[in-house]
Amino acid sequence: MRARIGGVAKQMESFDFFFGLELGRIVFSMSGNLSKALQGSSISASEGQSLMKMTLVAFQAIRSEDSFSVFWKTIERKRQLCKAVLIADPSLPRQRKVPKHLEIGSSAPEFANIVEDVYRKAYYEVIDFVVQSIKDRFDQNGYKMLSKLEELLCDSEYDAAKKVVEVVDKASSKMYRVCRYGIRWKSMAVEKSTE
Repeated sequence: MRARIGGVAKQMESFDFFFGLELGRIVFSMSGNLSKALQGSSISASEGQSLMKMTLVAFQAIRSEDSFSVFWKTIERKRQLCKAVLIADPSLPRQRKVPKHLEIGSSAPEFANIVEDVYRKAYYEVIDFVVQSIKDRFDQNGYKMLSKLEELLCDSEYDAAKKVVEVVDKASSKMYRVCRYGIRWKSMAVEKSTE
């Protein structure tokens, strides 16, 4: 047990851990604010959509060279302030040679020469992953229909009547296509399997 605790303590003293902790604090703060707002009892679908868009804009704002430079300087300053904890200096990852049977082409593998570039890549990957996850969550099948119906119910009578016609036309044409082609494909699959 003592060896395990020592290993955990050693990991916590690494720069990778410190970098991940600080980046996680920023990412979870921003996404946590979105999550908390979405869980409100009086939020509508269109309000949720606009909150999601504002959060994505905020994430895009921190996905820039200037923001990374500020972030890098901040964690360097915090690391210097934490000298009592002995957080290690950032270092390049070990250059591993690709086994011959997995090697493609004859060019030499590329490795980062600057420590900051390694962490810049990780910084951008984390932000891109979070942005894509948020987009995927809001790009579900029923969500767009729910937003349109909400707009329909909240608009004035004339606009609402106009939108009802649009929504019904779109929904009926989609249903017609699904039913028409779905039955046709099923019957074709049955015909092919009986031959």
